[in-house]
Amino acid sequence: MANTFGCLNDNCGTTRNLQRSGEPKPIVMEPIVTEIACIKFEDFYLLRDSMKGLFLAASKYPKNRETQSPQASRIFNHSYRG
Repeated sequence: MANTFGCLNDNCGTTRNLQRSGEPKPIVMEPIVTEIACIKFEDFYLLRDSMKGLFLAASKYPKNRETQSPQASRIFNHSYRG
């Protein structure tokens, strides 16, 4: 079982995992569905978060291994499905 710590509020069941250093693991966002079409596959991109920052990945990633750096102008020119 991973090392975790919980909220101090008795009514809250939230817990966070700890890294090996003892620091809390960062909170990452849920993927955001976009209407940006993939180049290599018949798929669309999701805006994802990782330890290294935001990136666009095919919705079937890692099966469809297509990723890109997000460019604000490209993201904001498309509407979201979610």
